[in-house]
Amino acid sequence: MRLKHIYLANIDMFFFPICRVMKYHVICVDVRKERVYILDSQNETVENCRDEKYSTTVDLVKSMLADYMAHAGQIHKSNIVKRCKLSVMHIKWGDFKNINDTGVYMMRHMETFMGESSALWTCGLAPKLKKQLNLLRVRYCASLLGWDKNSTKDAVSVSANARFDTYFGDASVNIDAKLLG
Repeated sequence: MRLKHIYLANIDMFFFPICRVMKYHVICVDVRKERVYILDSQNETVENCRDEKYSTTVDLVKSMLADYMAHAGQIHKSNIVKRCKLSVMHIKWGDFKNINDTGVYMMRHMETFMGESSALWTCGLAPKLKKQLNLLRVRYCASLLGWDKNSTKDAVSVSANARFDTYFGDASVNIDAKLLG
């Protein structure tokens, strides 16, 4: 099977969700700025984690993206990707001790990062506010579960409504309408 190439000429930022040792972060390749950004809510300090924690994965992502771009005829962008420099972003709202919400942080980072500096980037999260993370978790889950291409959408909806009825005893409330409406 031959894959169709994505039209790359107008795309300058590429986001790669990474799962490493059951923790999630983002590698963002910004062709315009010739930078590879690490967006990781678990950054304790930028200096301590730059090379040993990310370099192998960053090198692999850069190599694969550059090869794909060259194969798709984007030689200039391929060469830019090869020479991109690494920038580990300081995440002001991150929580090094929070290992359970790295996936929620990752989704929010992909949603809000536009290549700005650490000082200017705000993703709408405050440090250690569990309520914000839970609201985002619900929003992301509802979007994923309610997506038209989700083949298990109907079964999940029936199961969620049954659980809601069991826990809250109110069969008149439709959880689909609450979350997706």
